[in-house]
Amino acid sequence: MKILKPVYYDEFKCIGSECIDTCCIGWQIQIDKKSYLKYRKTKGEFSEKLNDSVVRNRKNETELFYAEMKLKEAKCPLLNEKKLCDIYINLGEEYLCNTCKIYPRLIRKYGDICEKTLSLSCPEVARILVETNKDISFNMENENLNEVEQKYVEKKYIVKEEYNKELYNLLWEGRDLSIELAQFKEIPIWKRLILLKIIEEKLQILIDESKYNELNNTIVNLTNIITNYDVIKSLDNINKVNRIKIQFIHMILQRRANYGKTNNRFWEILDDFNYLFGDKNETDILEILDIKENKFNEYFRKYEYIFENYIVYNLYNYYMQVLSTRDLNKVILILILKYSIIKILLLAKWNKNGEELNKKDIIDVLYSFSRIMEHNDGFINDLYIDIKKEEYDSLAYLTILAR
Repeated sequence: MKILKPVYYDEFKCIGSECIDTCCIGWQIQIDKKSYLKYRKTKGEFSEKLNDSVVRNRKNETELFYAEMKLKEAKCPLLNEKKLCDIYINLGEEYLCNTCKIYPRLIRKYGDICEKTLSLSCPEVARILVETNKDISFNMENENLNEVEQKYVEKKYIVKEEYNKELYNLLWEGRDLSIELAQFKEIPIWKRLILLKIIEEKLQILIDESKYNELNNTIVNLTNIITNYDVIKSLDNINKVNRIKIQFIHMILQRRANYGKTNNRFWEILDDFNYLFGDKNETDILEILDIKENKFNEYFRKYEYIFENYIVYNLYNYYMQVLSTRDLNKVILILILKYSIIKILLLAKWNKNGEELNKKDIIDVLYSFSRIMEHNDGFINDLYIDIKKEEYDSLAYLTILAR
């Protein structure tokens, strides 16, 4: 089978108890049917503890979501005091459920190509992205999926054989152009994001009108636009509108805080955000932000490749999902939104640290923010619907967030 994956995919290795956080706290742990039945057949002292920790999912049962762990204070009851898994210790790796065997790996099959990636909600994955100070590239290889991967793909992430091949080709070409643009270091990150939005708007028209025969000409025209010096230079005429940006980001953070499960590190970075602005009036907030942002941009220049990696990560992970949704607008809108929030959160952390920031701080912000966003489709979907309803998805509005 053809497998596409980022070069860092095979670099990942779980570091277990050495991790700064754990993947066994703070979210639902789904158990597949095969693992559940295997647990029921176990014998001995540990068997009772294991089966007492598992409950059947009788509401919307599937083969992959057949049961779940009964969390205690949001924690898996089989996570011991040393941050190690009692299933692994007592029964071995083969007894881990699919969820625990796969995470943070994600595998999606589109037609005859399987795409592998990693979730940024894992601190070790965030570390890899932060430490990768060169263009992220991708390898296409022929390899077989193991049994767990095959089951995961078949039951959860697959676009069937009758997928729209013309749409697939459009998304493949669009993603390729977008990643190339994202790694075009000669222009600032915020300009790259605006140009990504321009690409999306042109391609979304082709998708909506099924004009796939115009793809080649559109790609040529888009390439001419995004490499045109006058177009790139004209973006400098766009003024910052920090009042709208900060109000919007504050609204989203508060909304997410009230939406459901979060994590302690998210509350820490939210405290940093509140520390930056506090109870100040709007005039003072805008003045502070203008001064701080200019200083932060200069300071963060040495880390700007991390923003680039984050953008490429999102483009690779989400672009091809448009095969099912036909909504490329959502992918780019959410990307720009997440970028603008992460930048403000990093600025707030930098401010709290006396205008200093190390890689561990950046890792903390990236993975903790990813945990409360990327694993909550309901929140993302509700937010997107409201943004569309208020017509905040325009190029002009997203330019304010990116700028």
